[in-house]
Amino acid sequence: MPEFRTRPLHREVLIEELSAFCGIFAEAGITGASLSFGWDSELEIEEMWQPYEAPLKSITERVEQAEQDGIVRIGAADIFIHVGSVQLLLCHEGDLHLTGEGPVVAKLVARWHEQGLEPVQVENSSFVWPVTPGEGGRSEA
Repeated sequence: MPEFRTRPLHREVLIEELSAFCGIFAEAGITGASLSFGWDSELEIEEMWQPYEAPLKSITERVEQAEQDGIVRIGAADIFIHVGSVQLLLCHEGDLHLTGEGPVVAKLVARWHEQGLEPVQVENSSFVWPVTPGEGGRSEA
């Protein structure tokens, strides 16, 4: 599956692009997503990469709340958002990774070009989200 990565970005830009990601999917009629935290989060290892299903419209707020709660630092911990077969990673190295195909991915990559985020396509993506929402992810109200 194709993967696109940006250059390292400031925290504010990461949040802006997370909001844009959620907004573009919402425009396409999608309402749900999965959220999980990985490397460099302040979770125990068994709590990392455990997806929580959440309304798409609440994802940005939940990520910012996790930062306020000391679970992650945006741009310094892995934050995964999964919508259908598309994955957005706010990477612990401060960049964005987008894995997937289709018109929404194309729209996001075009946005990244327009915003000067310098996206590049990476061959042989090393990570594919292991859980499909609704199939093993934990649900959080």
